[in-house]
Amino acid sequence: MSITATGVDTLLLQPDTVTIEVPPEHAMISPPASSVLPRDAILLTWSGGDGQSEIELKGYFFLKINESEAGYQMEDLHELRCKIIDDGSFEIPAEIVELTPVGYWLNGSISTEILKDREIAPGFVIKTKGIAMAQFSYQLE
Repeated sequence: MSITATGVDTLLLQPDTVTIEVPPEHAMISPPASSVLPRDAILLTWSGGDGQSEIELKGYFFLKINESEAGYQMEDLHELRCKIIDDGSFEIPAEIVELTPVGYWLNGSISTEILKDREIAPGFVIKTKGIAMAQFSYQLE
C-alpha cells in the first residue's frame, strides 16, 4: 500500500508527488482485547505478518490509578521492548509476566515501518516513514 502526497511549489521544490510506502496492515487476534489474563506466559497472535520482516514489540506493565471517562493515570511503569520476526505470534515469557504484581495492566503494540530517503530535487532529500501498528491492552490477575 502507498499514500501519495503533493508538495507545495517553492523555489527549492517544484510541484511534485512523493509516494510513502506503508507496510501491510496488522491486527491483533489473541488474546481478545481487554482480556483479564493469568500472570503466566502470554501468547500474542496477529494477522498481517510476512514471516520475514522485523517488527517492534512495545509493552508497558503498569498500575492504573484515578480511572475516569477521560482516561487514567499510571504509576510504577515497566517497559518491555524487543525486535521480533513478524511471523504472527510471540510469547512473552512467564518469567517476565510473573514479576508483575496482581492487578497491573499490560498495554502495548506491535509496529513495523518503511523508511526511505527520497531525492525530490537535486540536493534536496526528504525522509518518508510509513508505519503500521496494532495495539493491545490486558489486565493481569
